[in-house]
Amino acid sequence: MIIGCWLAGIAPALAQISPGDLSRYHVSLEGMSNCVQCHEERMEISGNKCLSCHTEIQSVRNARRGLHFKSAGEACTSCHKEHLGRNARITQFDESSFDHHRADFALAGKHAEVKCVQCHALKNIKDPNIIALAAKRPSTHLGLDRSCLSCHSDWHHGTLPRCEQCHSAESWTTLTGFSHASTKFPLDGKHSSVVCERCHEELKQKAPGKPPARLRPGGIVFNGKSFADCVPCHTSPHTNRLAKTACALCHTADGWTIRTKFDHARTVFPLTGKHVQVVCEKCHAGFTARVAGVTVQFETKSFSDCSPCHRSPHAPTFSKQFCSTCHAASDWKKTLSNKFDHAMTLFPLRDRHTAVKCEQCHQVNKKRVMKPSADCIACHPDVHRGAFVERYGSACTRCHTERGFVPSTYTAASHNKSKFHLRGAHGATPCRVCHQRGKELVFRFADHTCSSCHADRHQRRFDKYMAGKNCDACHSVESWEVRSFDHGATGFALQGKHANAACNSCHQKTAQGETVLLTTKGSACASCHADAHAGQFAVNGATECARCHLPRSWNQLFFKHDVQSSFPLTGAHRTVDCRGCHHPEEQQGKRFIRYKPLSARCEACHQGGTKQ
Repeated sequence: MIIGCWLAGIAPALAQISPGDLSRYHVSLEGMSNCVQCHEERMEISGNKCLSCHTEIQSVRNARRGLHFKSAGEACTSCHKEHLGRNARITQFDESSFDHHRADFALAGKHAEVKCVQCHALKNIKDPNIIALAAKRPSTHLGLDRSCLSCHSDWHHGTLPRCEQCHSAESWTTLTGFSHASTKFPLDGKHSSVVCERCHEELKQKAPGKPPARLRPGGIVFNGKSFADCVPCHTSPHTNRLAKTACALCHTADGWTIRTKFDHARTVFPLTGKHVQVVCEKCHAGFTARVAGVTVQFETKSFSDCSPCHRSPHAPTFSKQFCSTCHAASDWKKTLSNKFDHAMTLFPLRDRHTAVKCEQCHQVNKKRVMKPSADCIACHPDVHRGAFVERYGSACTRCHTERGFVPSTYTAASHNKSKFHLRGAHGATPCRVCHQRGKELVFRFADHTCSSCHADRHQRRFDKYMAGKNCDACHSVESWEVRSFDHGATGFALQGKHANAACNSCHQKTAQGETVLLTTKGSACASCHADAHAGQFAVNGATECARCHLPRSWNQLFFKHDVQSSFPLTGAHRTVDCRGCHHPEEQQGKRFIRYKPLSARCEACHQGGTKQ
């Protein structure tokens, strides 16, 4: 009876604590100590704690898509209920009235007739995280992809692009909007009347009574034949002479026997001038050979130059030159111009050379044109006085062009192949700053150190620190500003706040405003910092700040009251704030906090048992 009464009394109490059993998915959270795993302090459920466990929902929200993103402003409990029992359904919504548009996938056409479980099945889930989750909790609507192939098999095995290009949700077998003109091979001429099976062989029926391959399980591949030219479908009656010539050069899709007027300009030998009047057989020796009324041989003489058909009246002087250099097909006896085309020689005339008279370079002796030297120094003096002969010889074109001696084509990239690389501000320095000494040009330097061009602004104060070093130990070529300097080498290492202090806050400046390093006010704290304690801690007139303060922060102390003062903190004194005993004062218009001397008598701070 006692046990029965006890159980009868505790049952209502338990009901007030938990409204019911948790589902089998949350059974691990059962118990009074686990309530705060989901509930807030006032037993509310805001959703933040839900997302700490349901990371798959948080990832969907982060991706800014899907139902859970669009309903982010709603509470989780609007759709998901707990404490309904072990086998109760947590998700509470009517599938028949659910607006699927909220899930970023409106159900149209045949999709509207499909049951939820047909799509929301484990086999259709692509997200590996959701697959792992569904293995533990089979009932899930997450993890589906919106692409057709996430639910439907690819019958075309990757040979066609998007499914919706040809299919719609209204009917899979009814093609909508497909046009061969949208493919890489638009159908024109007689191609438009050819049945699909002629090119797409997979569409052919293999046996009477069987459906075509495109309707059989397994799908159909629409690769088709290669259509780079006509030969995959049409047999050429021509010999290999035209094997590399496109059929469309003479034929069209309107009919194989209907030939367009052959345009000789599309060949490697366009007919111009008097060549237009020459009959075909004059050049094409086998033009009269025909097979079934079709001309099949188009062999010609070599036409790399005029000589196979025309005999040159010139002496061997021009034996290696092309006739077309001076002559045109319009008239053999007339040259193209009164001037010889020098571009066909080994020395083309460009820019300023085009204004030079022929006899300035070519010596004429008994009507024979002499070949001059192609070296620049044969005509131009060496203004560099042989500085580059050893490395470049007489190849002036390494740095200069026919447009003029200046500007030089010698770039910063070329300079970087020398012993002195142009980096940082050196790349923006004009050449003459370094290479001109008065009226002379200097290109050879025995010394490449900084001091050879830059004056020592530090008045040799760094000599003892710079043994075996150069200016780049502190400075960079990008800027004269100090890049990195080991201040510890001076005997005063920069620590804490000192590392962020500007150099000129400690180092004096010259009358011209330049910072002179190594000339400081002193290394003691008082040389830069004012004594905020009004001399209370001075010993022999000097205050040693480092006894209490650290460079990391002025307010960071390591002062030990029991050791560094005459008043050890014991008992309740240990919990008293410093300001309870040390008060601000003003002396000669300056405010400070009084630390010493202070009376150690109790009544100095306590009166009548009350702390003052």
